[in-house]
Amino acid sequence: MTRRVWVLAFDAEDELDVGPGYTPSRGMRERNARLTRLFAAGLPAGDVIVDLETGERIEGMCLGRRAPLDLRETGTGTETDRASRHRRFAASEAETETALRATATATATATATATATEVVPTAWCPTPRTLRAFTRAGLTPPPAPSRAVLRRVNGRAFAHALAPDELPGAASVTTLDDALAHLARPSPTGGWLLKRELGMAGRGQRPIAPGRLDDADRAFVAASLRHGPLQIEPRVDILRELTIHGWVDGPRVVVTTVREQLLHERAWVTSRLATDLPPDLERAVLAATERAGHALAAAGYFGPFGVDAYEWRTTEGGRALRTLGEINARFCMDWDALDGWAPPPPR
Repeated sequence: MTRRVWVLAFDAEDELDVGPGYTPSRGMRERNARLTRLFAAGLPAGDVIVDLETGERIEGMCLGRRAPLDLRETGTGTETDRASRHRRFAASEAETETALRATATATATATATATATEVVPTAWCPTPRTLRAFTRAGLTPPPAPSRAVLRRVNGRAFAHALAPDELPGAASVTTLDDALAHLARPSPTGGWLLKRELGMAGRGQRPIAPGRLDDADRAFVAASLRHGPLQIEPRVDILRELTIHGWVDGPRVVVTTVREQLLHERAWVTSRLATDLPPDLERAVLAATERAGHALAAAGYFGPFGVDAYEWRTTEGGRALRTLGEINARFCMDWDALDGWAPPPPR
């Protein structure tokens, strides 16, 4: 049977942004520890966690929890007034539970005759700090793309280049003059949202009201451009947010699940399997995710990935779809046994 040994670096984007001198703040270390406890509870029972900072192996954190991960369960004040959406998510838990039980049964059947335990080092995102943690734990780090590849494919400019015209008015700029010129134009929706090249959980974003930029806005733009391209998007009314999971396994791209997300203040809270999508919407996001996977492979990436997509309300009151909002070249918070912990075998 397979026993995975995990290093979970939930601040991978920050590390990729800063580079070799990166040192997490106390608050970030506390955040990593909290998310590690939550995410690890859903990993297969018997798997092991390696502490990101010390390399210490920690037993007993991986419990094979079957319920969907929900960050509201820790009492962090992320409750919202979107009660109807919460009820809809809660109603899907029985369906998710049934699917996960079926997957667990199939996995147990497949491994019942195994006579040896294979220890497999597995990374949330194989950053240099993650690979060093494996070494400190006395393990050979897993094969990994280079830091340069990880930084590029997790950047927002990479995703934007795959569908530059999908969101009207969106742009990826690299100079202050280009940023200011773009922001001087009327937004198609009446406002702008600035996004730094690398970010997570809603961090590194700034809404801009119509009109002249103030000094704080200009400072945000200038600081962002020191870290890479700046994504400028029209602010939109999002109706439904999706994440699509998949694997890049050499030249092969396998899409595993489509999930609907619940976010609070642009940060992920929980998700459910999206079983009620219109067929044309589902085909569109699956095709875009496969295209993103092949672009990742061409850039030198391999491993798990997720694509964020969303439906938004147009100024005329209709619905529009953005199939490639962001790409996360790593595991995702709502990853579970339905997606698998390794690429599925070729058919």
